Amino acid sequence: MKYQIQLKNVGKSYGNTNAIHNINLTIKPATIHALLGENGAGKTTLLKIIYGLVAKDTGEIFWQGKKTEIQSPNDARNLGIGMVFQQFTLFDGLTVLENLALALNFKKNLKQLKSDILKICHQFRINSSFHTLIADLSAGEKQKLEIVRCLLQSPKLLILDEPTSVLTQDEIKELFSTLFELQKQGCAILFVTHKLNEAKILCKNATIIRQGKLITHCDLTATSAKAIANIMVGQTINKYSPKKTKINQQLVLETIIKTKNPKSDKLSSYKLQLKTNTITGIAGIAGNGQDQLMSLLAGVTSEKNSLVYYRGKEISHWSVQQRNQAGIMFVPTERLGRSLVGHLPLWQNSLLGMSQYSRFVTKYLINKNNAIKFTRDIIKKFNITATDSHALASSLSGGNIQKFVVGRAILQNPQILLISNPTWGVDFNSSIYIRNELLKLRNSGMTILVCSEDLE
Repeated sequence: MKYQIQLKNVGKSYGNTNAIHNINLTIKPATIHALLGENGAGKTTLLKIIYGLVAKDTGEIFWQGKKTEIQSPNDARNLGIGMVFQQFTLFDGLTVLENLALALNFKKNLKQLKSDILKICHQFRINSSFHTLIADLSAGEKQKLEIVRCLLQSPKLLILDEPTSVLTQDEIKELFSTLFELQKQGCAILFVTHKLNEAKILCKNATIIRQGKLITHCDLTATSAKAIANIMVGQTINKYSPKKTKINQQLVLETIIKTKNPKSDKLSSYKLQLKTNTITGIAGIAGNGQDQLMSLLAGVTSEKNSLVYYRGKEISHWSVQQRNQAGIMFVPTERLGRSLVGHLPLWQNSLLGMSQYSRFVTKYLINKNNAIKFTRDIIKKFNITATDSHALASSLSGGNIQKFVVGRAILQNPQILLISNPTWGVDFNSSIYIRNELLKLRNSGMTILVCSEDLE
């Protein structure tokens, strides 16, 4: 049997850094293959090579037994390769229909195009109007549209990079059903995830890479999730949770929202109180007001009939900057674009959303050395894979971007931390570290509000 795709000794370097080295990977038609590894292991680089976004330095690629060169995403799509990225690639200023249309073969007639769109949207229970702007959708809804847009291309090889990070359990089940159906139809699927239980449900075989090198190919049906995690990080992973301390809790943040139109997609009626030394969780299906609530508390948006109080003082009129300076820090779900600027180096990105600029400004000028030191602290404490503090934010993998943004917020020691999907796209070891850091901050007196669609 010919492999759908085969990689032989593929390598890629950036300067003196080997992103990946001598990677071998084979995927058969009608199979779902897992690609596993820590953040920064080289998974994203490998995917970009397959999809034509990055040129390999060494090695060979074979498509259906024939040697080929994939020099661009257009080359990949012409072969039948589709990819769903971890970071959203939708255009916020365009509508749902316009974004989906970008993926379609316009040789089809209008009736067939509409039929294809409606069929897949129905399958994924996408209820948003075709005329809704992408900017108005939740993270979960955007993720589903990314997947739908890729499926409209009828790929022979479907690459999925952390596709379930912001999906609910019901949405994940729907996605898995679709993937099993695609498998029956002969589609090969390369599935990248840090959720090892999901990998074991979907895949029989996996390739594990660490620090850019191939570690092993393994049979997931015969290997436990714990054993896989240990292979990924190269050591035994032990969970640790700080003990909760008993400290008096004080009310610090309160919001009261009342909207006149109960049929609106905005919050209709809600009262939330946040106290010191607590972590409050908001869970639910995407698109039910979580994003609006977090944006309201952070000052990104406002509601006509809403009130926000901080330590008894009404702050509904405060800007994001004013709230930051008061110690209210917000980490949104979408990191690139809202938390980081891709074409800026990490040390400059470390200054964005800063609550206190005094340590980084001297006589109205940025103290570059202090900013670089702070950036290095983030990189070291949160185990971020980056060349140095001057690396561009866009050069980081999705998981490392996540760790950088969360680390930047945590190391500022805010009074109140509003954080959406804190472990989105990070590996098992890093998710434990982030959760333990949040617990430590809670025990130190901080108030934390976590919004997550991952209930595990």
